[in-house]
Amino acid sequence: MLNLVTLARCVCVGLYSLILILSLAIIFPCASSQEFSLGQNYPNPFNPTTTIEFTVPEDGHVLLRVYDISGREVATLVDEERKAGVYQQVVFDAASLASGLYFARLQAAGKQLDRKMILRSSGGQVLVK
Repeated sequence: MLNLVTLARCVCVGLYSLILILSLAIIFPCASSQEFSLGQNYPNPFNPTTTIEFTVPEDGHVLLRVYDISGREVATLVDEERKAGVYQQVVFDAASLASGLYFARLQAAGKQLDRKMILRSSGGQVLVK
């Protein structure tokens, strides 16, 4: 997207008037130039729900899954066609899962990203090395 900003100013010097014109072209990136990204969940550590944000640079099939420490899939949060853009409201509810380390995995457009997430029980602590 291109925005053109023009500023004009009239300056009087004695008998003469001087008009100064400044034009500035500002280029903003289009949504299609966004990078493929998987944000860190928040809050982290969490109990029992957390929110995950991700960005896909092009329209296509998107998979967002959660895995436990042994690599077993515990949840599929997104498995559908999505338009390019930023998605901020994907909520993972882990109320039925044990405390520990989990991984969010985003797959789209032949790419993959992973993020660590820590589920903390309300009464104890989880130590992750």
